[in-house]
Amino acid sequence: MKKGIWIICLTLGTFYALGAGLSYATILGEIKNGRAALEEKGISLKPVYTVEYFAVTQGGLQRDDTYLSNLDLILTIDTTPLGLWDDGTFLVHILDNAGGKKLTGAIVGDTQGVSNIEAPRITRVYQLWYEHRWLEKKLSVLAGIHDFNSEFNVTDYGLLFINSSFGIGHEISKGSRSSIFPLAAPALRVKILPTDEWQVLFAAYDGDPGDPNVGRHFPRSDFDHEGGVFLVCEQGYFFDPEGLPGFFKLGVWHNTGQFNDVVRQDEGGQAIKHDGDTGGYLVVDKMLYREKEDEGLGFFLQFGSNSKDVNEVNTYVGAGIHYRGLIPGRDQDEAGIAVAHAIVNEDLVNASSGGRDDFETAIEATYKAQITDEINIQPDIQYVVNPGAATNVEDAWVFGMRFKMAL
Repeated sequence: MKKGIWIICLTLGTFYALGAGLSYATILGEIKNGRAALEEKGISLKPVYTVEYFAVTQGGLQRDDTYLSNLDLILTIDTTPLGLWDDGTFLVHILDNAGGKKLTGAIVGDTQGVSNIEAPRITRVYQLWYEHRWLEKKLSVLAGIHDFNSEFNVTDYGLLFINSSFGIGHEISKGSRSSIFPLAAPALRVKILPTDEWQVLFAAYDGDPGDPNVGRHFPRSDFDHEGGVFLVCEQGYFFDPEGLPGFFKLGVWHNTGQFNDVVRQDEGGQAIKHDGDTGGYLVVDKMLYREKEDEGLGFFLQFGSNSKDVNEVNTYVGAGIHYRGLIPGRDQDEAGIAVAHAIVNEDLVNASSGGRDDFETAIEATYKAQITDEINIQPDIQYVVNPGAATNVEDAWVFGMRFKMAL
């Protein structure tokens, strides 16, 4: 508890210092001037620091609290301004994660992940890739270590929320061995923009990025038969009827590797092996009401399903509403309510002799207050029904606070 209080006091102290006019503006001005000079040469360095405090006040595995932190250092190099060659981009993304007790594993006991920055304590190269564009940027190819979820299966309105499932559906994150936070994999990605409305993405990733708990500072890849290759294709259509923009994205994926059956075993007591894991997903974003410019009410929907035999979670459904500028005079603030519903494999439930339930549902309400262009603070409340889909764990109330600084 003391660590959580310390984090909150540090955050409040930061805001007090800013309000008192501590040399923040001067320091930030120097940073911006230096950055502008580098960006003219095609070099951009973006540090983003996020720290959270969460407490379970009822239910879950135990009433306790913890803090989490995440530091992203993202270096982007544009080859055109540097005079090297046209239409090329390099990216290096270094990730550092720290914190106290594991929020999901030790306190809440949920399966979907209350926080989307929870990860093992480690510093590692997270992404490292090169992208080249042709035909007036209508065709691009990217090669290197790449986060699948940085381009695929993304809902813009869902990015506000802290629960992991609103970033990527739990039917993928739970068992498909995809290249997502906190461990990305080598990939080859092709993007085609046939019209202003349509976007087509193809990619092939190493089918087994590895164990994120293992202390490697640089991603490894085996490209072996058992790990396989994770193949994905996504088509996106962007529309803007009557000034209320939106999109839908439809994706299909297949991992060619070998996977253990979630229930069945052979005569020796070992899990039966299956070749491949397949799934699909749908993402919809739609603005429902425009107040002005990008302010107003929006809606998002997620749906995903996968192969029954090899996945603990077979179906995921997520939906929510998002409002930018809800409070007069706070035009950049964002508020939202969303629900994430993960459906557990029925064979696993039936084999558990009453120890497993058939779903977990997380309901989240959050508000992100933009303090400055670089700093925001985000109080968050989540109610988790059937944490971990376990019958012996009570529904959990989780209260949190996120502080984020992007320089």
